[in-house]
Amino acid sequence: MVDEHVTLLEESGLWSVIVDVDCFALGNGLEFHERLNPSSSVGDKVTALVDVGASKTNVNIMYGLNSCFTRDIYIAGNDFTEAITKKMGLQPSQSESLKRDPGIKAEEIKEVVSSVVDDLCHEVSLSFDYFEHQFDKPIDYIYLSGGGSQLVGLEETLERTFEKKPIRWDPCEMLEISSETVDAVEFKKNAVRLAIATGLAARIQKD
Repeated sequence: MVDEHVTLLEESGLWSVIVDVDCFALGNGLEFHERLNPSSSVGDKVTALVDVGASKTNVNIMYGLNSCFTRDIYIAGNDFTEAITKKMGLQPSQSESLKRDPGIKAEEIKEVVSSVVDDLCHEVSLSFDYFEHQFDKPIDYIYLSGGGSQLVGLEETLERTFEKKPIRWDPCEMLEISSETVDAVEFKKNAVRLAIATGLAARIQKD
């Protein structure tokens, strides 16, 4: 699998410098963010990083800046899209667009994906329970990232499940964005998607 990814990059004229595991890249993203943040609040707290991607959700539970528990949950954005497609009789491309921008159909989308969201929250809860029993420490913060985390209703369900409001994590908030080369507004709008990419880039900076 790694060879296939590296070959794809090389065929595109790119050469990989580092190959990393997404859960650990997620943790590196938090470390990078906290080291740039003079008012960092992580300290000796327990932070659960939950990155909802397209095909899976990465969970990395950090004690301070040390990774203590990681898990891949195979419920994520594609499952939300599939639920919308089946229950609303749409094409996948239409479902994807509606998932990203539900507009006046927000409540209907919440209902359509509710069972999938509940399944995801249940799996995240199992991960949290395992960590808390193994390490005898409660989860202090939930940092939510990834494109799938923008699904309408997901944040509310997580808050209701854990009685703790998730923090919508912008891993790039401490970075200066060059408006000459990047659309800074669009970049900030989509920064929640960049946690793993930021962590991978941080590895390069440290090396």
